[in-house]
Amino acid sequence: DDGVLVTNIFSGRPGLESHLNLLRRAFPGRLLYLTDEHRGNLIVMAFVRAQGHPSWRTLTERARQLEAFYGLEFPTFVGRLKERNAHDSGCLFI
Repeated sequence: DDGVLVTNIFSGRPGLESHLNLLRRAFPGRLLYLTDEHRGNLIVMAFVRAQGHPSWRTLTERARQLEAFYGLEFPTFVGRLKERNAHDSGCLFI
């Protein structure tokens, strides 16, 4: 009931929009997109349940914790969520 599907799609691939449309139909209003600026990949997260409107502050704090633990650039990922997802200055809409 609280699952998430994460898929990595090459954004230069023919048929990208048809694949995204299938995901949009299966998970209406519950998709997040994250671009990979170096490799042309599009990471899509599809949530079983709506995730509400997490604040940028909460997301950034959690990203810093994950970066410290895993050594990956999670704060950068949070910043890139603004590129293709609904949001305002205070929060991300999922």
